[in-house]
Amino acid sequence: MKKAIRRIIIALIILFVVFCAATYFLTPFFMVQPNSSPDAVEELRSMPNVTEVKIDSELMGWFIDDASSEDLIIYFGGNSENASSAALRFINNQEYFYDFDIAIVDWPGYGLSKGYADSDSLRSCALAVLDYYSKVEGRIIVFGYSMGTGPAVYCTSRSDAVDGLVLMSPYASAYDLYNNQVNIFYGPFRLLLPFKMNSADYAANVAITPLIITSKSDRLVPYASSIKLSGAFPNGAVVKEFNDLSHSEYWGSEEVLQVIKDYLAR
Repeated sequence: MKKAIRRIIIALIILFVVFCAATYFLTPFFMVQPNSSPDAVEELRSMPNVTEVKIDSELMGWFIDDASSEDLIIYFGGNSENASSAALRFINNQEYFYDFDIAIVDWPGYGLSKGYADSDSLRSCALAVLDYYSKVEGRIIVFGYSMGTGPAVYCTSRSDAVDGLVLMSPYASAYDLYNNQVNIFYGPFRLLLPFKMNSADYAANVAITPLIITSKSDRLVPYASSIKLSGAFPNGAVVKEFNDLSHSEYWGSEEVLQVIKDYLAR
């Protein structure tokens, strides 16, 4: 009987260790999913008002020039986006962004960029991109979507150059995203998550009032997490709530795009 109990205990310990190791090494793939769009790259290279951008030798992306304006939107995309497809989407919706230049750079390991994407490299990338464009003559608007909202808040908190901040489907903490899928990551179990992005902590050092767009039907980024983040900005936030938009439907909503246009016009 004692041998049987000992074997059961050992088996449980082994299973727990395997679970912890698998969780630690596999959960980052939930947040980071590198991809590219070769066809979009070729299409952008044929456009006269679009130029390729290279930052710090490894980060690559695009600059869309609006000849009538010096104002700039710096866009940080989600985990399933790349800069090339995102650039085409901005171009296809140019009536909402026609008064702005657009800068979009691939995350490390995405699209044309080199490197490996994790929470540290995403923060470094966002800061490098903002620093690269910090001397423009017009206003700078930082725009983040989904995964990109954390780095967007982070780089804004570290710079005085940002005049506006747009956050579409943002999260207060990466822990909220994981717990939304498997609700176990509390206390010491948080140590199993190597991807750490605490947007609410960064927000405490952001002086401007951001625009937050969220939906109660968003199943990937919890509505409650977006609302929690909105309360972390010292000067408040403009919150636009929707009831029936899924996580992938924000960009297809004319109402969402109009809300962004109105914020940009302020």
